[in-house]
Amino acid sequence: MRYLVCYDKLTTVFLKGMQEQQEQINALKVESNSLKSENSNLKAAIGSKADGADLEKLKAEINYLKEVLQKTER
Repeated sequence: MRYLVCYDKLTTVFLKGMQEQQEQINALKVESNSLKSENSNLKAAIGSKADGADLEKLKAEINYLKEVLQKTER
């Protein structure tokens, strides 16, 4: 038994599939750029909040907690 493939009819199917893939690629590019922008904004916000005074305060709190833990271990 022989099977025939009508390549002229497959071209439309392949073309439609390629168009759909390109739409998905473009949507993912837009989403990626949006996420990159959001990430940059979050990094900037975190960076501006973590100034020296905050870091020194956190270091002092950590040292205090270390001392408390050492006392309870004895």
